[in-house]
Amino acid sequence: MNLSELREYLLPGQAEADEGFRQEILRRARLGLRIVGAAEMAIPLFLLSARVLTGFSMVLEGWRLWQTAWSVGVGLLTLALSYQEWSYAQGRKIAALSGSLLAVGLIWTSLLIAGQAGETEHFISRHITLILLLAVACVPFRPLQVLALGGFIEGFFLISTLGAVRWGIIPPHGFDRNDHWYGLALALLATGVVAVLYRQRLQNYQTYLQMLHAIQDLRAAQSQVLRSEHAASLGRLSAALSHEFHSPLGVLKSSIDTLDGLNNREQHTPPRDPARLAALRSQLLATMQKSVERMQSVLARIERFSNLDRADVNSSDLNELVRDVTELMASNNDKQIHFEFDLQTLPTIVCRPQQLSVVFSNLLTNAVNASVPGGRIKVATGFTGTRLKVSIQDFGKGIARADLAHIFDPGFRASGGRIAAGNWSMFSTRQLVRENGGDIQIYSQEGEGTTVTVSLPCDTTSSFRLPHS
Repeated sequence: MNLSELREYLLPGQAEADEGFRQEILRRARLGLRIVGAAEMAIPLFLLSARVLTGFSMVLEGWRLWQTAWSVGVGLLTLALSYQEWSYAQGRKIAALSGSLLAVGLIWTSLLIAGQAGETEHFISRHITLILLLAVACVPFRPLQVLALGGFIEGFFLISTLGAVRWGIIPPHGFDRNDHWYGLALALLATGVVAVLYRQRLQNYQTYLQMLHAIQDLRAAQSQVLRSEHAASLGRLSAALSHEFHSPLGVLKSSIDTLDGLNNREQHTPPRDPARLAALRSQLLATMQKSVERMQSVLARIERFSNLDRADVNSSDLNELVRDVTELMASNNDKQIHFEFDLQTLPTIVCRPQQLSVVFSNLLTNAVNASVPGGRIKVATGFTGTRLKVSIQDFGKGIARADLAHIFDPGFRASGGRIAAGNWSMFSTRQLVRENGGDIQIYSQEGEGTTVTVSLPCDTTSSFRLPHS
């Protein structure tokens, strides 16, 4: 690590200029302040209880009781301040003040205890270690803040020890330079640890922001792909509907032309067989009526398939949705696929019918693409408990096991020297199913075909509501 990197660790600069990172630090500081306050009360009470159980000297324990009382008092003050509204922005300062007050009380009472017992002040280093450990572990200090706290505690320890020796509180041999070198090294070590922790918090926050941006970009890409899938589904359905219109429209036009020709002929030449002409006219009118009814049926489908991007929640007949999409696919497939139906009686379902139409269109398109010319596809529905199920089974080439494991993973692949989207159709299909509170499963064997099962929730009391998307 060079000097420039060392400076960045010790002096984070404008890291907290980012309001999000600053708020995270302040939140952690307040939580850490409460942990410090609780520890300042719990640790001395635990040690006092241990001394009571193991026996103690009345002369020395008087000062230890004062020491415990001081630590508990500082802890109570720290906890009380942590619940003040203004302390949210001052958490680190309050923690530093709490550590300093605790150190002052522990150092002086420990020197008095050492003087009465004729001992040295070696055990004071344990107090300093504990204080700095609490500060480093619980509060997100800046490196120089910990250095200042450690320097103050060691400086106070040094001055207090020299004063205690001069005033005869402890014997001259009670002053040990090694204790103070230890205190200085401990302060520097705590500063280094905090520098690393602070840098990690900053990097974690920056990584979090990058992940948020990546998620936003992914959602934007996903929305674009979903719109593309919807447009593709709408194109397929529109082509099928156009094909559905051509036949009745052609029959209707032919019947009108024939009827018009008969009328013109009847005006110029009396009919030789009026009964036969009346029967022919009646037959033409019936044909025209059937053509009109078929076009009305197609128009009803158009209404159900229109506005595929809408997310209106309606009560729908799942069998009707499945049959509509399947019949449109059947009327507009070049492979002459035969569709078999096994539709069970189902309760109505509260769903987004436009989205489910896209789902069934995507799944049927995949089934047709996987089937051989003249093959068959089986479409079935069922009801178990509170779940409706729609299964689409083809008997085509199937899906390889390696591909099946990632069938719903969106990605990109090289195709013909170009980059193309891969699995986005299945990914968007699963997203739409989940938006309707359902799930989708795929079973496939290579060479035997694929079965896709869509499971959707059903509430027969009509109280079911979909989550807002």
